[in-house]
Amino acid sequence: RPAGRSTRILFGSCNRAEKDQPLWKFILDRAPDVWVWAGDNIYGDRVRGVDLRTGKLRATPATEARLSQLYARQRAVPGYAALRKSNATILATWDD
Repeated sequence: RPAGRSTRILFGSCNRAEKDQPLWKFILDRAPDVWVWAGDNIYGDRVRGVDLRTGKLRATPATEARLSQLYARQRAVPGYAALRKSNATILATWDD
C-alpha cells in the first residue's frame, strides 16, 4: 500500500455458497486491502422448519462432509476465487 493511502476494509456475511453471488464484482472493483467475513460465510445447517410453539428454527446440524463440500463450492465461485488471489487479507469470525 502506498504511503498515505488509507486501508480499505470491506465486510460481508449471510452468504449461501449454493446461490448466485453477484456482489463479488462490486467488492473486487473496490480493491479491498482486507475482507472480513462477519459471520455466516456459508450456511451449513439444513433448516427443517419453525417450531410453532417457540418460533425457533428447527435445523439439522451440518456434517463435516457437508461443510467441506460447501467451503469447496465457495472457493470455486469465480469472484471469490479472484479475491483470494488478490493481495487482500481475508479474515472471518464464527457467529453461531
